[in-house]
Amino acid sequence: MLLQASAPRPVMNPVDSPEHFRIQTLRRPGVSDGGVLFSFVSDLESGSPTNHTLAPVESYQIEGQDGFEALDYWLPFDTMFKESGLSDLALAALSTSGYRVTVRSAFRSDRTKYEERVISLLLLTPVTGGGVIRLGDSFFDIANPTLNPRAPTPKRVRDETISIAFNRAHKVLTQGAQDAIEARRRARIAEAEANMQANTRALEGRDRRVKALPPKKP
Repeated sequence: MLLQASAPRPVMNPVDSPEHFRIQTLRRPGVSDGGVLFSFVSDLESGSPTNHTLAPVESYQIEGQDGFEALDYWLPFDTMFKESGLSDLALAALSTSGYRVTVRSAFRSDRTKYEERVISLLLLTPVTGGGVIRLGDSFFDIANPTLNPRAPTPKRVRDETISIAFNRAHKVLTQGAQDAIEARRRARIAEAEANMQANTRALEGRDRRVKALPPKKP
C-alpha cells in the first residue's frame, strides 16, 4: 500500500508495494519536515507507546530550492519484530492495540503556495498479515489484505521515475519561467474569449438572417 501524502488530496494505492506500507511525503523548508512517526505499544503491562521517528529509505531533490525533497518511507515491521525478541504469541497480543502512524507533508494548496498536512492513521494487522487501515475519525476502515509485516523492508530503493514525477509537479521555476507560463496562460484565455465572441457574433448574424426571411405561406 502506498500513501501519497503530498498530493492535493492524499491517495491510497494498494497496487504499489502490496506487501509493505509505503509513504511518500514532501519536505519543504519553512513548511513541513515531511516526517513520519511510527508508534506502537511495546509493553503490555505499562501500555505506554514507543515512538520511532523514521528515516526515509530514499530522498529525491526537487530542483530550484535547497532542502526541498520528496521522501520515500517504508514502515519497518520486520525489523521491529526481529529486534523485539518476542514470540509470535506475544507479538499477536501487542498487535491488538495497532500501530499508529503520524505523517507530515507539504502539499501545494495553490499555484505557488504550500501548506503542511498532518495525517493520523492506525494500522490494525495480525502478525500473519492483512488487516485494516483506520484514518483519524473516519467512520469506515480501509482493507489492507496484502500487507505482510514479515516481508523484508527495502534498504534502498532508488527510482528515477519518482524523481522525474515529483520534479515535474513541484520544480521551483525562475521568475522568467514563471512569467513565460503566465504569459502563455493569458494568451490561452484571450484566445478562448476571442473564439467565444466570434461564435456569439456568428449566432447573432444567423438569427438576423432568419428573422429577415419572408414568412411562410399558410
